[in-house]
Amino acid sequence: MNKFELILRERLEDLRDEAYGDFVAKGIPGVPREKILGVRVPEIRGAAAYALGEIFPTEFLQDLPHYFLEYDYAHAEIISQMNNFEECVSELNKFLPYVNNWAVCDTMNPKIFRKNLDKVLPLAFEWMESEQAFTVRFGMLTMMRYFLDEQFSADFLNHIVKVGWRAENEKGWTEEERYYVRMMVAWYFATALAKQWEAALVILTEEKLPAWTHNKAIQKACESRRITPEQKDLLRGFKC
Repeated sequence: MNKFELILRERLEDLRDEAYGDFVAKGIPGVPREKILGVRVPEIRGAAAYALGEIFPTEFLQDLPHYFLEYDYAHAEIISQMNNFEECVSELNKFLPYVNNWAVCDTMNPKIFRKNLDKVLPLAFEWMESEQAFTVRFGMLTMMRYFLDEQFSADFLNHIVKVGWRAENEKGWTEEERYYVRMMVAWYFATALAKQWEAALVILTEEKLPAWTHNKAIQKACESRRITPEQKDLLRGFKC
């Protein structure tokens, strides 16, 4: 066990909550209960920050895969806080193949991305072409976070549609992995409807998505406070 891990583990042990661990296990079915200490994400971030203040986690970042879910959260937090873009991407690409659940995938959001969007865009496309389901999800998440506003192009929607169809047929993914990719496609389009209504609506009116994902996107959009009641009424009429 490396020094960073020793410090991190000691902090996490002080914070662990067995009842919370049971709760987490129900929401992340792909992670066995014995691999969950039961520490809340803000506390994990604090523990990682404390350990970082003691030593840089060179060995910890190389020691993959991690055993505990909380270690993956800590790893994601370290990457998210990196200030050097090239270093951040390098460590991210090493870590992504070991991300095997939606929770760690979705918590990872490198702050340096916003200052380097021209470099992030081609990376997002690469991640969406990955053989790893949660790397694909991370690519779509990156597109949703950074490329639905000023940087938006209607062509981006077609890339997500392509992933939606791939999730229906990808034999290399488990049913659970396909589910979380499909859900990310639906989440993306629900957000696109809130931010780029006219362009996203075309995808639904032309029924370009698989039926399940199409309907789930409408459902999630109708649950959003960013969609007007009039828009929701219109969307309900497009359900398959």
